[in-house]
Amino acid sequence: MTTFQIGFGTSAADLIPGEPAALQSDAAHTRSVAQSLDEAATELGRVDIGPWEGQAADGFSGALATLRARLIVASDTFTAAADALDRHASVLAEARERAQVCIDGYLAELRCLPDDSASNGPTPAQSQAMLGLASTLRAVADSEQITASTLRACAEVGPSGTSVLDWLRRSDNPWHADAYTTTESFQMASVFAFGGGRGGASRGGLSALSAERVAMYERLATRSSTPEWLRPLHRGQQFNWQNYDRYVAREVWIDNTKSGARFRLDSYSPDEVVVSRRWTQLGEITEISGKRYIDEMVQKYNPWDRSLRIADTPGNQAQLGSRPGAIGGNLSGDMVFEVPVQTSGVPQSVLRRADEFDILIRDPQGTIYRLDP
Repeated sequence: MTTFQIGFGTSAADLIPGEPAALQSDAAHTRSVAQSLDEAATELGRVDIGPWEGQAADGFSGALATLRARLIVASDTFTAAADALDRHASVLAEARERAQVCIDGYLAELRCLPDDSASNGPTPAQSQAMLGLASTLRAVADSEQITASTLRACAEVGPSGTSVLDWLRRSDNPWHADAYTTTESFQMASVFAFGGGRGGASRGGLSALSAERVAMYERLATRSSTPEWLRPLHRGQQFNWQNYDRYVAREVWIDNTKSGARFRLDSYSPDEVVVSRRWTQLGEITEISGKRYIDEMVQKYNPWDRSLRIADTPGNQAQLGSRPGAIGGNLSGDMVFEVPVQTSGVPQSVLRRADEFDILIRDPQGTIYRLDP
C-alpha cells in the first residue's frame, strides 16, 4: 500500500469490491436448496415397501438407500457452500468498516499537513493507517481464497447435473473463474462414498445411522484421491455425526422472521442447550475468525432474540413436533459452541467475546474453556 492509493474521495468500497448483501442472498438461496434436499431425504426415509420381498424388492431398497444417502451428502454440501458465502459476506462487511476507519484517519492527517510536506513521506499516523489498511486487504484476500477453496470442494460432491459453482458463476463473484461442472466428480464421489456395505448395529455409543455416517466421512476424508481442501469438510461432518446423538434434535432449521433468512442449527436440546459446532482449533486460526464464529452464533441462534424461531419443516416436526409450542417458538437453553479438544488452547480474546454473550466453549469430553482468572 503506497500513499498515492489513498486520496480525497477514496472509499472502502473502491478498495474492497463485492456486495455483502448479494453474497448473503446467494447464501440464503443455497441454504434453501439444502433444506429441500434434506426434506427429500427425510421423506425417502419414511418409505416402507411393506411385505414386498425378493430380488426386485432388495434392489429397490438398495437403490432407495443410495439415493437417500446421496441427497444427504448433497444437502450437507449446499449447507457448507452457504456457510462459506455467509462467512465471506461477514468478512467483507467488517473489512469495509475497518478500511474506512483507516482511510478517514489517513485523510484527516493529510488535511492537517502543509502543502509542501508531501515530499517528506507519510507521517507516523499515515503509516499506521496504511499498515492497518494493508492488513485488512490481506484478510479479505485470505477469505476469498478460503471461500473459493470451499466452493471447489463443494463442487466435488455437488448433486449430479447441478453444481454450486455453476449456479454461482457470475461476474460479481471473485471466484467465478474457478467454476466447473461437477457431474463426473459427483459420480466418482458417489462410488467411493456409497460403494461399500452399509453400517451395522450401534457401536461406541452411536446410533446405527450415526455410526454409518461417521464411517462414511472417515472413508471420504482418508481416501488418497480426496483433494486436501476437501478433507476438512468431511472431518467437520464426521465431527457432527460423532456428537449428534448426545442431544434431542439435530440439524434444526431456524427462521429469522425479520430478514427472512433461514439457518440450520447443529444440535438442540430444548430448555438445556443450543449447540453450534465447528471442527477447528481456535488457537491455530486468526483471532478475528474465532470471534466471528461467536458472533455468527449470536446472530443465528440466540435464544434471547425473539425474531429467531424454529421453522415448521418435516425434519423439525419429526424431532420436536411432540413438544407443545416448539415449532414456531423461540429457542431455549444455554448457548454452547462445541469444538474438538483444543490442543493449543483458546485465545483469551475469543473467550472474552464468548463470555460477553454468555456462550460456553466446550469440547465433547465436557471441558469448558474459560478466561484466565
